[in-house]
Amino acid sequence: MTPLRRSAIRAIQPLTAARAMRTLPQRVIFFHIPKTAGSTVNAHFKGLLGPSWQGQALTIGEASGPAEIALARRARFVGGHYGTARLAELGPGLRVTVLRDPLDRLVSAWRYQQTLRQPLPFETLEEALASKHPRVRQLLDNVQARRLATPEGSVQAPRERWLTEAQKMLSGFDVILRQTDFDADFRALLNRLDLPAPDRIGRANATGSIGQRPPPPMPDRGALEDLAEPFIAIDRALLDGL
Repeated sequence: MTPLRRSAIRAIQPLTAARAMRTLPQRVIFFHIPKTAGSTVNAHFKGLLGPSWQGQALTIGEASGPAEIALARRARFVGGHYGTARLAELGPGLRVTVLRDPLDRLVSAWRYQQTLRQPLPFETLEEALASKHPRVRQLLDNVQARRLATPEGSVQAPRERWLTEAQKMLSGFDVILRQTDFDADFRALLNRLDLPAPDRIGRANATGSIGQRPPPPMPDRGALEDLAEPFIAIDRALLDGL
């Protein structure tokens, strides 16, 4: 072994050992609702426990196959965009999610989508909300309640049941973080797990930080209220009931 390779291994060993010593006293099953700081949660746990290939912290999706789910059932942290049916497959653990002010989430989701390769075909959020475009409903219609209420977050599920089903599902969660108090809530979760809790949690995947084009300007919230109401009323009722 060359001196250079020996030196490189010595440099890596402390980091590897530190990560190997870090585990969780309890598995964490994180239910990631889009645009609610979930990427920050995933990134933070992967930073603490190591990348996916090390097997302690994994992110999965609705399309993950049986092999990935088998790995996820052994991981100490599992996060990602998946539905409630997949949540039931992941085994026991501390169930965690983040909820966000519904209008803030709607605006963030719109601006983020418009940075991607397939933006919604509208110039403004007001135009999108006034349309009956199916992609607008899928991306913006009471997403927090709907993802908790239906196995795959489908807009085809009976709308009158979204709130009661979401409340029932949410009652089975152990920790519900609020994005309005995210740093404090997330530090409390890390303390509960005996993990390092920095004063400020760095943000991952913030709107405008990735994507093929810059996000559109922030819309006027006051002008949005009436148009947005059908798209956020169930989410508001869900948060108000906590």
